[in-house]
Amino acid sequence: AAGEGWGFGRKHSTAVRHNAFRRLLEKHIFCGMAGAVDRARVEASDVVEDLFNAGVRFAHLSRDNERRTKAFGHELGLETDWNSCIDLNEQSAAFSTQSSPMLGGGGVTKLPRGIGAVRPHLRDVDNVPLLVSMFCNCQPRTVREMVQIYQENCELVCVVGSCGAPLSASVFAQADVAVSVRPLAPACLWIGLEPPRAASRRRATPHLETPKAPRRARYVEAAAAGAGPAG
Repeated sequence: AAGEGWGFGRKHSTAVRHNAFRRLLEKHIFCGMAGAVDRARVEASDVVEDLFNAGVRFAHLSRDNERRTKAFGHELGLETDWNSCIDLNEQSAAFSTQSSPMLGGGGVTKLPRGIGAVRPHLRDVDNVPLLVSMFCNCQPRTVREMVQIYQENCELVCVVGSCGAPLSASVFAQADVAVSVRPLAPACLWIGLEPPRAASRRRATPHLETPKAPRRARYVEAAAAGAGPAG
């Protein structure tokens, strides 16, 4: 496999890549797959809609790529069609033909790519970057500069971010109003780890869901009750 290559280069075809992965999976048993995804809270889209109705423009600035940013923005109820997301990464702007403010096919204005292209676009083309609801590939420095651009155009900026990200402090300091929120702790579903009697009792009486003893103590009590008297 090392001599033939992994098939990740341009000169290798799709069939070569498939054959390389197929050789890796030979004589292996597929046990399962695990994945993680960012999900918005159920009430998040209603909050965003209420903000728009109150005259507050909502913008989602994400460190993820454009595809993942749009997927999360869709859950927030944001517009995800053409010209709905700006890439603030300067490196991506260097490899894109959309880095300069110009008209695309059919006279449609292309969005700037890279934080350095936002101000020239506002000066020479239009104010669409101030109306876009999503920004991808963001870093604290580019987010802080984007906040400055909003303020330069007479916008009052309120930043809402996580208190668990120390690098966000500079963005909070730049904003006119800053709201720091505490992230929710990861939650686990302990399915099948409780005695059936205790689980059925909680289902029958949901108001008694808070246990009086720690989980481990309940296990010990249940084991002792099932073993019967010693002797």
